[in-house]
Amino acid sequence: MGHHSTPSLHITMASLQEDDVRRVLGDLLNGIDEDTAEYFTGMIMESGGVDEETLTETLAPFLESYGISETEEDASILCSTLCKNLKEVGMESKSKSSYQADAPTKLEMVSKLGTSLLSESEQNVIDNTMWGLDSIRKRTNVVMPGRSK
Repeated sequence: MGHHSTPSLHITMASLQEDDVRRVLGDLLNGIDEDTAEYFTGMIMESGGVDEETLTETLAPFLESYGISETEEDASILCSTLCKNLKEVGMESKSKSSYQADAPTKLEMVSKLGTSLLSESEQNVIDNTMWGLDSIRKRTNVVMPGRSK
């Protein structure tokens, strides 16, 4: 019994956060229909956290196209308020580093490319077989044909 209660607890916590997001959206965007609220909630939940810049880039065009905001500027202001309200209900801020995962980073340890982890004999086997040099004599004429005069 105790073994099965953990997954349901996890689902409840996830649903609670989703309900909070839906409630904040409903309060802020007065008169928003249920399908739109569900769609926006999904977008926010998938973002993995609250980051005003990302939220504005993602949601603002939809707020404008759905007629919720008159202008792009109004949509940005709504997103800013939404972001603040989501943080108030406990949704975590998304750290800058989490969405710049593909940015270049310095390696933790130095790696020498010329140094091999193989023994000398293993390296010789690879060097002699890797390019097919071990069987080259089998495929080529050893004796060059003489010229006829």
